[in-house]
Amino acid sequence: MSILVWIRNALIILPAVITVLITDLMDYSFYICTLLSLLLLVRVIALIPSAAALLLPVEIVVHGIFAVSYGGVLYLTLLSSLIALFQHTRSGPYLLLLGALGWAALFTAVHGMEPAMQWSAHISWLSAAALLAAMRKVQSEGKRLESELLSLSRKQENLELTRRRIIIDARAVEQHAQAQERNRIAHELHDDLGHRLIRLKMMMEAGLQLLTADPVKGRSMMEQVRGQLEESMENMRRTVRRLRPVGSEQARQYALDRLIANAARDLQIEVFFRLEGRPFPLYPSLEYTLYCNAQEAITNAVRHGGANEVTVTLRYTADVIVMEVANNGRVPDSHAIRRGLGLRAMEERLALFGGRLEISCEPPFRILSVVPHREQTNYRAREEHTG
Repeated sequence: MSILVWIRNALIILPAVITVLITDLMDYSFYICTLLSLLLLVRVIALIPSAAALLLPVEIVVHGIFAVSYGGVLYLTLLSSLIALFQHTRSGPYLLLLGALGWAALFTAVHGMEPAMQWSAHISWLSAAALLAAMRKVQSEGKRLESELLSLSRKQENLELTRRRIIIDARAVEQHAQAQERNRIAHELHDDLGHRLIRLKMMMEAGLQLLTADPVKGRSMMEQVRGQLEESMENMRRTVRRLRPVGSEQARQYALDRLIANAARDLQIEVFFRLEGRPFPLYPSLEYTLYCNAQEAITNAVRHGGANEVTVTLRYTADVIVMEVANNGRVPDSHAIRRGLGLRAMEERLALFGGRLEISCEPPFRILSVVPHREQTNYRAREEHTG
């Protein structure tokens, strides 16, 4: 039995006992029957709250008749009904209607008493009503907060599940990007270095034969072989550096500033870097992709365009992240551009992020890697969760 039910019973029993002590009752049997009926109503309403809407008007009327019939301080029993009104009535208009009925019963019960008693009864009624209204509001607010807390808890669980899925997806993207780069390097070793070594072997065999027949031509051919070997060795060193694992001193191996410094040193060209917009840390997979695309674009600028100056611009806008690689080399005709292994690898890497590759043949020749900002925002959220 809840504490409110105990309070309701006490507000019926105590005024009834006090009334017996201060007044002379003529008919105890009806008095006791009415008292037991009120206690029974309290019990039924407590056991069947859905019946409160029908039983409360009856209870208020019985309280009023009881108080009018026997006087004393029985008007205080109406406070028991007032508690039930705020406890079980959900409809605001119905609560006001029953409250007015209870106040009318109180007014009838104390009519004819001394003014001080009447004022005391009405003030007690209004005070109790205000206190119960405040308690009801606090209870309602507590239930609302509990509901919101439960909702937030469920959202937190969903976010945790989403975060775990994102981490798994990010690792898959990372592994796929690395596999793509390894495949590209393998193709480069096979198509470039492999073919070059075969050609050098044939040139050396021809040079050895010419050394006896025509030493001048033989020496010239051997010098060509030496020059191409030096170039092949430099390409091999660059490939090895790209395959080198990241150590503690190379925590940001795929940062663009490191690429620019290495490219300027290895290719003997001028490489400039510009930053536009409001930068923020990139997710490692995207940083790796931009690094690889910039590396491919710089290499192509020197190999196919004969450039000696390259400018890398990383631009942050409201919608996209754009990395632009421009060079001062030869500008090919747009119809003559062949989507070879390198360009296709750049497009495939960007596709993982919902991005695209753009080529501009207006001088200077530019290759743009465009990534939607919304995608990068998701990756930053993953990085913050996992960081």
